[in-house]
Amino acid sequence: MFERLPEAPYLLLPLSQIVRARVAILGKRNDDDEHGPASIYAICDVQDGNYILVDVSHQENGRYPIMDGYHEMFPNPDYCKQIASSFSEFLANALRSKGRQFWLKQYTK
Repeated sequence: MFERLPEAPYLLLPLSQIVRARVAILGKRNDDDEHGPASIYAICDVQDGNYILVDVSHQENGRYPIMDGYHEMFPNPDYCKQIASSFSEFLANALRSKGRQFWLKQYTK
């Protein structure tokens, strides 16, 4: 689960590699509030430059929301939207999607 595989659409990051989203997406030189909240962390590498993020600044019903870490628009909330209400919901949807980025259908109308 933690090794990068050529056919794997997701790479869940081990605890030792979980960093602030602004560091994962923009690099270590951008670890300041100007480049995104300190409370949002990258927990999963989508392996296309984007990440799955968790916002630990607040809980909803005892759970932390999961967000799309769209690297070209981070940290703009119009593009980095909530995609699941919890990690377990994200994981269930990811497994059900058979490798597709299930949350992208939410953005197209």
